[in-house]
Amino acid sequence: MALAALVLWCCSLFLPVFDMGGNNIWLGGEVLLFGWLGLVVITAGWYANIFFFWSFFRLWMAEKAPVASILLAVLLAFDSFRLTRMSTNGHAHVYGYGWGMLLWFLAIFLLLAAVGKRRQELAGQNENGFEALFPAGLILCSLILSTWLYFAVHDRMIASPSEAERLADIRQIAFKRQTVCSAYYPAVADPIQKLSGSVEIVSAENGDKPGPIKPFDDVGQLLYWGIPAIRFGDTDYSHGDGGTILAAPAVGQPAAILSADRRANDSIVVRLVETKNNRLVFEQAWEKDGKLPKNPNFGQPCVEYI
Repeated sequence: MALAALVLWCCSLFLPVFDMGGNNIWLGGEVLLFGWLGLVVITAGWYANIFFFWSFFRLWMAEKAPVASILLAVLLAFDSFRLTRMSTNGHAHVYGYGWGMLLWFLAIFLLLAAVGKRRQELAGQNENGFEALFPAGLILCSLILSTWLYFAVHDRMIASPSEAERLADIRQIAFKRQTVCSAYYPAVADPIQKLSGSVEIVSAENGDKPGPIKPFDDVGQLLYWGIPAIRFGDTDYSHGDGGTILAAPAVGQPAAILSADRRANDSIVVRLVETKNNRLVFEQAWEKDGKLPKNPNFGQPCVEYI
C-alpha cells in the first residue's frame, strides 16, 4: 500500500492540480516547485508532502508505524482547500481543481491506511492503538474518490452554457472551486451594431445611497468591460493614453442608457436601452443572495474574480 501511495503521488506530478481559468493550468510538478509559497497566503497544504515522505521512509524502513507524521500530513492536506491563489505574484485565483489533486489526496490517505495496517501488525508487540487508521484511510480514499466524481458530473449537469464551456475539458479540470454558475444569460437577438455615443448610467432606486449600484458605479471597470464612453451625470468618461481616463462635459444625447434598479426584495433589474429608437436591448434580474425565482431563465449567480 505504501508503494502504491508513492506511485499515485508521482503520477499526480504530471496531471493538472489547479485551474486558474484562461488555459492557465498548474500541474502537480509546478505546484511542488512553488507551493511552499502558500505560507504567503497563510495556507500550509504543500507541507503535507514533507510529512508524507517522512512517513513513507519510516514505514519502508520497517520502523514503528509513523502515526504522528501521517496524521499531520492528512491535516495539512485538507488545508490546501483554503488556497484561493496559486501564482508566483499572488494574482492568479484558483478556478477549479484537477485530477492531479485527487491522486495526491488518494496517495496520502492510502499511506494512512498503510500506517494503520502496520500498526495492526505491531499490535502483538505491545504496540496497541491506532489500528483503526487502516479502515479510516480506506474510507477516506473512498470518500474523496466518490466526492470528486460526484462534483465532476454535477458541475457539468447544472452549468450554464458559458460555464459549461469553461468546464468542457474534463482532462484539465474536474470541478469548480466555487458555486457553479447556472444562470442563463438572456440572448440579445439584435445588439447595438455601432455605438455612436456614450452609455449613460442611471439608477432609479438605490436605497439610502444615491447614485449607481455596484458594480455600475466604477468608471474604470465599465471602460475595461469594453464600453467606449461612460456618462455619469453631466460628465463623459473615456479611455486616454497610457491607461488614463479622460473626463469631459457631456454633449448631446447618450447612445444608450444602462439602468440598474433596486426592487423591494433587494433584487436588481439591469436594462440597456438604445435611445435613438427607445429599443430594449438587454434585461436581466439579479438576486443578491442567490435565491432566484423558480424560472428556467434564472439560476445560481456567477461569482468570479476579475
